[in-house]
Amino acid sequence: MRANVDQQDRTRSVSPWSRWFVGLRFSDYRGAVGEHYYVVGEAADADDAVAIALLRAAAAHECAARKNAGIDGVVVRRLRWNPLGWAYLGAPHVRSGATA
Repeated sequence: MRANVDQQDRTRSVSPWSRWFVGLRFSDYRGAVGEHYYVVGEAADADDAVAIALLRAAAAHECAARKNAGIDGVVVRRLRWNPLGWAYLGAPHVRSGATA
């Protein structure tokens, strides 16, 4: 119950133009490197966006998509819009390793 209230409060406090682009890097059993990307709109900051993306990546269908490979690294970028409304990626907030 409280988690829903916290989620609603967080959603209300975040600008509708505030989005984060989170890339989760992983290596499969053969050593091939892959990445999954998530666009997170309900995060207040980069750390919050990473936590939300890691929760999404922990879903059973996401784990199956990457063949249960562990997350090796995280790259976070803010999605920004220019005056014409075109989206672009801001400078990366690179994080080595992950807590998942």
